Amino acid sequence: MKILKIGLIFTLLSFSSPLFAQSFDTIIKRANQEYNAGEYTQSIKNYRKAIQKDPEKKMAYRNVARAYFWLEDYRTALAYYDFYLGVPGAIKDEEQIRKERRLAAERAGSARYRSPKTQRKILTALEKTLNKGSALRANGGGAFRMYENLLRAGFAEPRLIDIRKRLASALMNEFDASILPKSDTILPIISIEGLGIQQKRLEALVELSHDEAMLGLVKRRRKILLAMDAILDGDEKRAISSSAEAARQNPDLLFLSWFVISSLLKSGDTESALKEISQLARRLKQESPELLEYVRVLRALAIQQKGGHKDAAEMFSTILRSN
Repeated sequence: MKILKIGLIFTLLSFSSPLFAQSFDTIIKRANQEYNAGEYTQSIKNYRKAIQKDPEKKMAYRNVARAYFWLEDYRTALAYYDFYLGVPGAIKDEEQIRKERRLAAERAGSARYRSPKTQRKILTALEKTLNKGSALRANGGGAFRMYENLLRAGFAEPRLIDIRKRLASALMNEFDASILPKSDTILPIISIEGLGIQQKRLEALVELSHDEAMLGLVKRRRKILLAMDAILDGDEKRAISSSAEAARQNPDLLFLSWFVISSLLKSGDTESALKEISQLARRLKQESPELLEYVRVLRALAIQQKGGHKDAAEMFSTILRSN
C-alpha cells in the first residue's frame, strides 16, 4: 500500500533558510533603505546576505565598506573596500572608492581585518570535506551543509565565488554517480529516499550556480527524477512519457532507454517496446556490446508478452546455450 506520493515528498524538500527565497535585488534594496536611514548595523546584515546570494556582484561589498566606515570600524571597512576593488568586473567609481579606502586605511592604522574564529573553523572543515568530494549526503552531512552553516555565521567574502563553483561541481558529480547503475547492473537502484536526496542536490545546484551550462544540465537531470518518480508511483502512462523525455534530454545516460522499454512492456505496448529494443540494440553494438545479451532477453520477453510463446522459448534457449 502506498502511503505517500513521491511528488508530495518533492514538494516538502525545500530549503528552510529565508535567504534562499529572496532575490539579490530584493535584499540589496532593503539594505540600501536601511543605510540611507542611518541604520548601518542592520544594513550590514542585509548587505552580507546580498553577497551570500551572489558574491560575484560587486555593489554590496562597496556598500558594506561604507556602512562599516560610518560605524568607525575602519579595519573592516578597509577589507571590504579591497574586496570591492578585487572582485572581477567594471568599476565606474574607482577613483572615489580609492579615496575612501585611503581614508579608511589612515584611520585603521596597523589594525587589519580577520574573519571571526567561528567562520575560520567552518571554512577549514568545509575545505577538508570538499577535498574529499562529499557534497551532500543522505544523512544530512556534507560540504553543502557546512556551506549553509558558513552563511549562517555571517561569512560574506569573495572566497564564496570559488567555494560555490567547487561545491556546484561536486554536487553534480555526486548526483551523477548516485544515479548511474553499479558496475554489475544495467539499472540504478531507485527509492523514495534516494530521490529525495537527489532532489535536494539539484535544488542546491540551482541556488549555487549562475552558469547557464550548469543550470541547463540541472534542468535535464531533473527529467530523470520525474521519470523515476513515475516508475516508483506505478503511473505507467506518465512513466512512459517522462522516461522517453529523460532519455531525449540525457542521451549520455544509456540506462534511460531501459526505463522506456520497461515502462512500455508494463503498459502492454509490446510493439512500441520492440521498436525501442531494436534502436537500443543498434546503439549498444557501437557503445556497449557487452550489454547486448540483456537486449536479447528483453526482446524475448516482449515477444512472449505479444503471444509468441514458441518463438520466445526458442530465443531463451539460444540465450541459455550461449552462456
